[in-house]
Amino acid sequence: MTRSKSRRRVILVVDDELDVLLPLADLLDKLMPNVKVYAAQSAEEALAFLAQNSVDLVITDLRMPGLDGEHLLGVLNALRTRPASILMTGFPEPGAMFRCLNENQVGAIVTKPFDAAVMADTANRLLESRQVPGGVAA
Repeated sequence: MTRSKSRRRVILVVDDELDVLLPLADLLDKLMPNVKVYAAQSAEEALAFLAQNSVDLVITDLRMPGLDGEHLLGVLNALRTRPASILMTGFPEPGAMFRCLNENQVGAIVTKPFDAAVMADTANRLLESRQVPGGVAA
């Protein structure tokens, strides 16, 4: 009997604040050993990464210069295989959060500051909910 080899899951963290982005990416990398974590400092950088790479989960800040997280989530919906998503925000905006939940199908909203273990648990939950037999993301 042969066992199918499942690919390593990929998370892309997007935040313009390096003091949030880098520690979060490092922490998720340590807490989630079966996941590869990448970081992007803008929605534009994230879109360039997504054009070349398959991603299972995008964790993005809401407010960023240039394209914001809401716009990035909208673009994710147009992808053939839409990744799961988590929206982070330090400035809860009910209208934007409502649109992200309903129109952009964000999987979770996490307010800053957040507990790193909670973020890792949320990411794991979303990745597991997208897992189907054979190791392929839904």
